[in-house]
Amino acid sequence: EKVKNVYSWLNGRRKDDNVNDPNLWRIHNKLYDLSDWIKLHPGGSEWISNTRGTDITEAFEVHHPNIASARNILKKYEVRETKEPRNSPFTFEENGFYCTLREKALPVIKSVGSGPTKQMNFIADGIFVTFILLSFLSAYTGSLLL
Repeated sequence: EKVKNVYSWLNGRRKDDNVNDPNLWRIHNKLYDLSDWIKLHPGGSEWISNTRGTDITEAFEVHHPNIASARNILKKYEVRETKEPRNSPFTFEENGFYCTLREKALPVIKSVGSGPTKQMNFIADGIFVTFILLSFLSAYTGSLLL
């Protein structure tokens, strides 16, 4: 079946991911009911809502640099172990490449912080204000050659 949009792709994932319950999410070899977490998730609700019934292991692992905190929260929503192994080549083993990389990168990520700096916000705001002013000036003079 040809993938026509993201929703048909997600439906294909639901068939391939061995979740076997359309109301649960799979992370590693466990199933979770994240229904109550959807509205609380700091990253927003849309992605979690749309991936119900799929294996979200990769996304969970790569989007949570402080994985210990995310795993502690996840424990509250565990339903049961899965009956079948994951259908993925990625393992995320504790001493594997990705987990080692994340562990080494976490201190750097913490030192850099999240979000843009005040200087970057100032530059972006300046560009926006300049755009607005030049747009009005162009409309007023009837010329695009400012």
